[in-house]
Amino acid sequence: MPIVALLMLVLMMAAVTPLLARRPGLLTGVLVADGVVLLSLAVVLTAYVVAEDDYRHDGRSRWTVYDAHAVTVAAVAAAVVAAVVALFAARRRGPTWATPVAAFLAVCLAWAALVQMTN
Repeated sequence: MPIVALLMLVLMMAAVTPLLARRPGLLTGVLVADGVVLLSLAVVLTAYVVAEDDYRHDGRSRWTVYDAHAVTVAAVAAAVVAAVVALFAARRRGPTWATPVAAFLAVCLAWAALVQMTN
C-alpha cells in the first residue's frame, strides 16, 4: 500500500529535520522536502478515500462505506497545515521544531483514518 510507505517517509523526514537544525543550507532543503511530502500525503489520502473499496467491489468509495469522515478530514487538514508549517519554517518565518511535531500529528491522524477504513 503506497500510503503506508508515504507515512513512513514522513516519519523519517520528521526525525531527520531536528538533526539538521545547525546546518541552515541543508535544513532549508529538508524543510521544503517535508512540505512537499506532507502535501503528497494529503493528496494520496484523499485519493485513497475516494477510491472504490477493495473489499466490497460494488463501486462505492471508502468515504461512502466507512464512517471515518471526521478523522479523515482532520488527517488531510493536519497534513496540509504541517506542510504550511514546514514551508514557513523554510522561509525562516516559524520555528523549525514545529515541523516534526506537526508531521507526527498528521501521521497519527492519517493512521487513525486508515485504521477506521480497514475491515
